[in-house]
Amino acid sequence: MKKKLLKELKVSLYAILFACATFIAPGVFAQDYQIPFNTGKNASSVIENTTETLRIQYVFGGLQSFEVKTEKGVFNELILPQGYSVGELGNPKLPAIKNLIEIPFGAEATVAVKGYTVTDYKLSDYGINNMLFPNQPSVRKDQQPEDVKFEYNAEAYQASEFTRSEVAGLEVLGVMRGVRLGRLDISPVKYNPATGTIRVFNNIEVEVSFSGADKSLNSFVKASTFSPYFEAAYGKVLNHTKDAFSDHPDLTKYPIKMVVVADRMFEEALQPYFEWKTKKGFKLEIGYTDEIGSTATDIKNYIFGIYNAATPQNPAPSFVVLVGDVAQIPASATGSASSGVTDLYYSSVDGDIFPDIYLGRLSAQTVEQLNNQLEKILYYEKYEFEDPSYLDDVTLIAGADPTWNPRVGQATIQYGTQNYFNAAHGYATVNAYLNSYSGCYDPARIAVSMINYTAHCSPSVWADPSLSVSNVYAFSNTNKYPLAVGNCCQSSDYSVTECIGEAWVRAPQKGAVAYIGSVPSTYWFEDFY
Repeated sequence: MKKKLLKELKVSLYAILFACATFIAPGVFAQDYQIPFNTGKNASSVIENTTETLRIQYVFGGLQSFEVKTEKGVFNELILPQGYSVGELGNPKLPAIKNLIEIPFGAEATVAVKGYTVTDYKLSDYGINNMLFPNQPSVRKDQQPEDVKFEYNAEAYQASEFTRSEVAGLEVLGVMRGVRLGRLDISPVKYNPATGTIRVFNNIEVEVSFSGADKSLNSFVKASTFSPYFEAAYGKVLNHTKDAFSDHPDLTKYPIKMVVVADRMFEEALQPYFEWKTKKGFKLEIGYTDEIGSTATDIKNYIFGIYNAATPQNPAPSFVVLVGDVAQIPASATGSASSGVTDLYYSSVDGDIFPDIYLGRLSAQTVEQLNNQLEKILYYEKYEFEDPSYLDDVTLIAGADPTWNPRVGQATIQYGTQNYFNAAHGYATVNAYLNSYSGCYDPARIAVSMINYTAHCSPSVWADPSLSVSNVYAFSNTNKYPLAVGNCCQSSDYSVTECIGEAWVRAPQKGAVAYIGSVPSTYWFEDFY
């Protein structure tokens, strides 16, 4: 039986960042330092999980470190396996753990540290004789390294006391499809620059209390928004629990709902797609813009009206499909920071940045462009492959960049091939391009289950190795369609006449079955995780 196209990529931040050190790049040394705590491996355990109380114990087994050369000298960065970091820009970057938690509706959440042990470690005892690396801003892929200011707060590095931060903190974030989210931050490491000492809080027991929860509201919301398609996302929430409805949903009586918003010109072409989705068991809600309205506000009101009317007997839609380019279906908004178009606010019903519905766009200006996409989608979903063995192959490209290719691009591809894209996971051929690209867009490299490119782009081209819109239309991978992913700037900017992401899916009997990319500029390390 053939494997699924997509694998869940659970990425350890330490593995990623240490990969940056092991691939020599300007500014990064490959020497690894270890600070063991003699407490075993890192672990977090949920001790108690009720609607009133969440208790968690955190145990840390040790820290790793590597050197970084900068314009201010050589620093050491501390890494907590499977962790993240905290610190103001320019101040020492310290390791931390960050967990998403569920906060009941109506509840006020408070956090308290109930217990811990404390040990001081002299960094020089472990071969670390440099100051700890200062926290830096994210770097966009359209920025040159020399144009990014190196943040360094000299006053913070002259302090003769341990950094001051709470061991545990909590921030309410928003709502993601019936789950009210908060972020629990655990900061176990304090740093005294004057003495070169870190103070480590270990065996930390944290209690989060929820007061005033509305139990009936929580039950109603969960039942009204239940969808098995969101279980993977909910699984990242530390204390998420299912109720009886979630464990025993009647999907034959209350099928998964899909909302389709389309221009009337596509009505006839969409009928085979509608028939197939209905046959698969989806309940369709179809809105044509000549009836529901054609402005972004009209479309939002239509989608939100269906979502907000949900009940346990008539659950909220799981999917929204927009059919048309921006002339037919306008973008939901323009990004306040990026100034790029976005459809996010068609799927974020409650006004935050967390989508409550999965959303995609079949971008077409003509019926022919739509038919080209639908033919590939139906062929793919119905598993009508003449030769499905191509699904066992993958192409991974770390595009050219003198600084970031060795530091991020190569490390990304190496991590993927070592942990996921290999024979142990069912892949027969893994085409990995680290810094030499001969033949990377040959027919056999395009006729794969997935092609992933990470580096530079513009709306019309993958930059280096170069792949243009016209190149995509010249492909010859009939009946062997990949999922194409562009981890690069603007490759999905559907506000232009035709971006390369649109070309991948519009190309007839060639190109991709689907494309994942970005409208605004992307960021290097964020592409990692």
